[in-house]
Amino acid sequence: KIPPFLAIDQEGGRVNRLKNLCGPLPSAQRVSENLSLEQTYELYKLQSLQMKLLGFDMNLAPVMEICTDDNKVFLNGRSFGDLNKVCNYGKTCVKAYQQNGIDTVIKHFPGNTNTDPHSGLPEIQATKQELELLIQPFVHVLKENPAGILMSHARTKAIDSQVPSCLSSIWVTEILRQKYNYQGIIFSDDIFMGALAKNGYPPEIAVTMAIEAGNDIIISSTTANLNDNMWNLNLNKMKNDPAFFERVKEAATR
Repeated sequence: KIPPFLAIDQEGGRVNRLKNLCGPLPSAQRVSENLSLEQTYELYKLQSLQMKLLGFDMNLAPVMEICTDDNKVFLNGRSFGDLNKVCNYGKTCVKAYQQNGIDTVIKHFPGNTNTDPHSGLPEIQATKQELELLIQPFVHVLKENPAGILMSHARTKAIDSQVPSCLSSIWVTEILRQKYNYQGIIFSDDIFMGALAKNGYPPEIAVTMAIEAGNDIIISSTTANLNDNMWNLNLNKMKNDPAFFERVKEAATR
């Protein structure tokens, strides 16, 4: 049997799910503006110890996106800043958590725009060369073996322009798995967000596409018993499609 992860979004700043228990945790932007890398390690080390004491074993953080004019409204302090800061502070954050018993899930690969994916579909207009620069922090931190990478819902004009990144086998399998040889867990973002549901990818379709694209864990903000049909469709596909069954087994094993 596969034990569950007890995970939480504990980024800091406005995304601080434990603020009533653990008190304030500064945003990524405030950390990079005010703390040295040594102080940053100590901060996230102490946060990991608090999370362990509360029973958590996974943090859906940190955000590894570079802050740009195209995404700063949406990110709103959740990024460590420019390329250099995100690489250095993001890597320190991952090391601090993972060396102290909390798995990290870096996000949101390959990026976002100022369109909130909860309500709309982000469209990244960057060229292929610009995209390669934007994903450099993710590539940089792979040396620390983050336990997971969480995909974004953004569509990228230069690469697989018709499909959201989390449903794209090019982004998930060809780029993350094959090009960068990432062997950890790949997470979809929430399949009930408006970015998918309002743009032709209702949950019952999105789940299948996400699994086939190479995602290992599907994030669902709505409880399963309200969406039995969504899961039953995929269970039936497992029974009737050997390739899909093997893909699910591979994801569960990972």
